[in-house]
Amino acid sequence: RSRPHQRLRIAGARVGKLVFGKGEAFYRIDGARLLFLENVVLGWCKGELEAHALRFDADRTDLEGTVYAREIDVGEFVRVFPGVKGTGQGELYGRLPVFRRKGRFGYGEGFLYSIPGEHGLLQLSELGTLETVLAKMGEQGEIVRDSLSDFDYSLFRVDIKPKGDAREGIRSRLVGAKAGQE
Repeated sequence: RSRPHQRLRIAGARVGKLVFGKGEAFYRIDGARLLFLENVVLGWCKGELEAHALRFDADRTDLEGTVYAREIDVGEFVRVFPGVKGTGQGELYGRLPVFRRKGRFGYGEGFLYSIPGEHGLLQLSELGTLETVLAKMGEQGEIVRDSLSDFDYSLFRVDIKPKGDAREGIRSRLVGAKAGQE
């Protein structure tokens, strides 16, 4: 068994297409096949992701924890989605339960949100897969597309629903108006 609060510095990481920045982890070894991760922080989208109290047992593949997000840059975040291009100002905060069961990773119900009352700006030049949805909306979709090119928001919320949920997927809610309009 090691002393608690051992430090591991992380230069960066990549999981699929997601790129993470610098970070650090504090841990202790509880046995020959047991690792207790006290805390881990990784840079992501100019903000940080953090998880606490994760226990790894080499004899078990299951794992559960919650990832907390803070100061996630809106402009960086929207560009995580395929085909989306543009800039943004503002920060998102939230949480996402994650797990590994039977060798597969998954997630539970989570969210990201802007601080209520703090305005931000979203300027999207390309909308990626959202274009298909907006095209089906006709004239209303055209108004949304035009607004997202220069959108002043007072609320930016992203709800994340896991597989099996009736509302499975990622949904966004923006409250605001095209910049310069009331």
